[in-house]
Amino acid sequence: MKANANPYLMLGVRPFINCCSVRTMHGGSLMLPQVGDAMAEASRHFVNLDELMEAAGRRLAELTGAEWGIVTCGSAAAVALGTAACVAGNDPVKMLRLPFTEGMVNRVLIPQTQRFAYDQAVRMIGCHLVEIDTRADLDAALAELAGNGRIVRQGPILRLPEHQPRLTRSDERLWERFCPLLAAADLRAPRIRELAAALGIQPEAVERLLNRAERLGRVARVADNRFFLPETLARLAEIARELADGSPEGTFTAASFKDRCGVGRNLAIQILEYFDKMGATRRTGDTRIVLRGSEVFA
Repeated sequence: MKANANPYLMLGVRPFINCCSVRTMHGGSLMLPQVGDAMAEASRHFVNLDELMEAAGRRLAELTGAEWGIVTCGSAAAVALGTAACVAGNDPVKMLRLPFTEGMVNRVLIPQTQRFAYDQAVRMIGCHLVEIDTRADLDAALAELAGNGRIVRQGPILRLPEHQPRLTRSDERLWERFCPLLAAADLRAPRIRELAAALGIQPEAVERLLNRAERLGRVARVADNRFFLPETLARLAEIARELADGSPEGTFTAASFKDRCGVGRNLAIQILEYFDKMGATRRTGDTRIVLRGSEVFA
């Protein structure tokens, strides 16, 4: 290959065959031809970068189902920008103060086993890493932050006091139609397709709205096809506690939980597995113990 046929060779950099999958150190990933074409076309125009970032974020959200998106130059930059967003939010004064974070939210909880070389991207924002080792450590750290008024617990969701997440007006109108159906279902939340049929809406649209509602703490996704209201989960957690309190061993089984709740076996298992994941219960063999009650979902 001639030296002037490859820009890397022109710089004296050797291309290689990548057998290590996608790694930042190796240049990330190769571009598809259509990506290169799009970049070449974009290079011929001037645009307002704020408008570009807004449009790109909106498009990423549409493609991924996330609340929003941002394009960064690598994973370390994404970690740094994500941390900065958590610290400064939408406050331009706080943004300009970074990395001087005194008086701001500036502690990041991280499991000891998940420390990595690039957590410097967190510290460079002005944050202090607080290592935790157990679930009890996490609960204690969050309780301290909540007690100091630095965070607010809203059911299973944690947020900053000044952050008031909300749905769009159109989503709010649609939610007003969803909520009575979820509440009327008692302890058996309807499937996504059942909600869609009841409201005459495509199942995909139902799922997208419920995903957005989950980020606000209004529902929780217990199974792939079911979302539960927090108050319903609190009632189910109380049933689990009552069953455990009524047992000499302080435990209960999935079968007894199913019978008491009046739901099918598969749904009962899905609920209990969700409780395990949330730290409300813990499975031991064929039985479960209650670690925390309905306050997890309050």
